[in-house]
Amino acid sequence: MKKLELKAGIQQYPDYTVNRARLNATLLDCYPQAEHRREINVILAVYESGVLPEFQGKNSLTPFETASLCAQPENEYGISGEYAAEGMITWGSAQGVKVPAVIPAQATPRTVPTTPKPITPVPGSVSEYVIEEQKEGCFITRFQGFERETMTIPNVIDGKRIVGIGSEVFKGCKGIRKVTESDGIRFLEDDYGGAFEGHYLYCAPGSATMEYARKHGIQCKPL
Repeated sequence: MKKLELKAGIQQYPDYTVNRARLNATLLDCYPQAEHRREINVILAVYESGVLPEFQGKNSLTPFETASLCAQPENEYGISGEYAAEGMITWGSAQGVKVPAVIPAQATPRTVPTTPKPITPVPGSVSEYVIEEQKEGCFITRFQGFERETMTIPNVIDGKRIVGIGSEVFKGCKGIRKVTESDGIRFLEDDYGGAFEGHYLYCAPGSATMEYARKHGIQCKPL
């Protein structure tokens, strides 16, 4: 697999960090392989969290500084501490700043209620979504309706409970800017973040989808 070299990219294309869109387009052009998708998502999350100015004029960061900076993409974009630290090291190397490895803080275990919370049905139309039965349940595999700037992913279509979102549901949908999950959606296919470039998934803090997104390096903002 071709190694992602952020420093070489900056040297070759010095203006491609001007904004997220240009950075994203350049990285995908140079590294179109699916194996790089998670790493690119992490690089973009760190970029958008606004921590890069902290590298200016420094040769290195202290562990405390690194941990504090890692908290920003963790809290704002829902990526794990491990991926946030990985992204900081990648950007530090590209900027000539030594970033120490930090051990992510262990999350406090969440208490699981004995009585499941009732799921509020959010119906969707078969004219807008293509669904497919998988071993975990029904997944939305494609959106074919009218694009709206803000959309909510339904959890019931044609009387069937939706539990997951396929990797290319919104691929090519340029008019959608914000997508919110409904209760009961628990799975995102691994390449979901790559198919949803330029948009964000919004979900409840502590939800199964938030945990899945953090584990897979998918950008996910808390509601």
